[in-house]
Amino acid sequence: MAIKSILTNQEDFTGEFPVTSRTSALWRFNEKTPDENLQLIDSSGHGRHFTISGWSGTSANLIAGRFGRYFRQNIVNPTSEKTHLIAENDGSFFSNLGEKIVVGGWINPTTYSVGQTYIPIFNTRQGPGQPIFYVSLYQGRLRLMLYNSSGTLIYDQSETATITLKNGGWYFIASIIEVNNKKVQNIICDRSDGATWVSPVRSFSGELNRECIADIIMGMHANTYYYAGGFDDWFLETDSQLTADDLLLYFKSSLHANGGDAASDVDALAEPGTVTLKATDGEYPASGVLYTRAVSCALSGSGRVAVVSEYTAGVTSVSLVETSTSDDLEEWSAWQAVGTSGELQSPNRQYIRFRVTLTSSDPLRTPKLLEIQLHDIPKAPYEKLGFARPVILDKNGAWEAVLENAFDIIVTGEVNGADTLEFKLPFHDPKRSTLENEKQVQIVNDIYRIRTLTDNKSEDGRVITQVYAEAVFYDLSFSAEKEPREFNADTADVPMQYALLGTGWTVGNVTVTTKRTWQCAEKCFIHPSSRTEYLWRRSGV
Repeated sequence: MAIKSILTNQEDFTGEFPVTSRTSALWRFNEKTPDENLQLIDSSGHGRHFTISGWSGTSANLIAGRFGRYFRQNIVNPTSEKTHLIAENDGSFFSNLGEKIVVGGWINPTTYSVGQTYIPIFNTRQGPGQPIFYVSLYQGRLRLMLYNSSGTLIYDQSETATITLKNGGWYFIASIIEVNNKKVQNIICDRSDGATWVSPVRSFSGELNRECIADIIMGMHANTYYYAGGFDDWFLETDSQLTADDLLLYFKSSLHANGGDAASDVDALAEPGTVTLKATDGEYPASGVLYTRAVSCALSGSGRVAVVSEYTAGVTSVSLVETSTSDDLEEWSAWQAVGTSGELQSPNRQYIRFRVTLTSSDPLRTPKLLEIQLHDIPKAPYEKLGFARPVILDKNGAWEAVLENAFDIIVTGEVNGADTLEFKLPFHDPKRSTLENEKQVQIVNDIYRIRTLTDNKSEDGRVITQVYAEAVFYDLSFSAEKEPREFNADTADVPMQYALLGTGWTVGNVTVTTKRTWQCAEKCFIHPSSRTEYLWRRSGV
């Protein structure tokens, strides 16, 4: 079993544009207000913050939206408010152009911005020195202009797209500039209906201004032309590896994620990498539903979902995990709850997204969702126990070796009793080297951990390795000792959850609903073989 996909970053839960090792700058605009220097933070870690010109006394504001907050400017009168953003270039912004420059982000234009002739978006024409590129709207159409080191225009193209920019719409736009190949491509995506448009690949002649030291100005040119509307999640990548397909994949896969949405009851922004219920005036709602971005599925066998969370037993929980799958990120299967042991019930398709319900019975407490894992469980090489052979697993749970020459295979399974595997293997078998104490071994769908390896000589003089393994849940007997605790009038799942804290295991479906008084003393260990009553899940297994 191997991990196919992991969702654990803020962007996995919010749908925001991800930071990569090649991100030169990324402005999320998630602040409630700018800092004392009227700056908005660059989330790339390079310190290329935006300074707001025209904040006080104008309509400029940071508004709660789909990806947290976004910056909105010049809503009343662009020519008098004149609000814009400035990122001062210390000389390093374009010092490593590499093979490709990619710039883009989300815009929320007003009627003014889609109706005027010249509307600046992302501008390097203000200096100091000569520009390198200029992204703007020309009569409501996306326009890209490129410049050489002398400031001469070497490319100018306004796109006629199948998507028409409208007042109040949200659009993801981006320009891809291949520096050495001298190619250009633009994309426009419409959040309202998921429509996408990709321009033809176009060519330019001449050399880009590789020595550009100009500042980046958003929403203004020549102290005359201004943008009116919203900006969100704008980024610049140099030496980028992004393609138009990558950008379209980002747009389509993140379209429904709501961890940063002001309208949702969950919050993936307050603690980056963590999802909680969203507090209002210090109190949490009884429940909230998280939608994640879509990630790769395409399993080679069956799938299992594991959720890592923090919760208070009997008070807070991740109460429901559902999945939906798609081959094209457009048509999705119906939502299906995962099985009691995390089994994937949705059809196996190219992509998967998750819907997770968080609940709390105490308005002062919230569960925390930390990670969602999708495991790929290859189809067992043997489906019937009578014909099965042990399969050694590597540290990631993937197959390492099928022991075809194993013999005298004995599986012992008792209700509320032993669950062990024993077999023998010729010492000189080439796969003998894969056997090690504590490694996992699978037979059909059950997984065991090797405890002892014994090499003996048989009556005919052959050296035989004898293997003894125990079911992986035996590891629970070695868990850390819990503090004694008494549970009064609780259902069985409450003490069980306490017993499993810190073990990597979680309680699955508990069918016993009678309330009892329970006492924990010395080691808390509840034998998980009572499968008629309890179903168990282990993260990462």
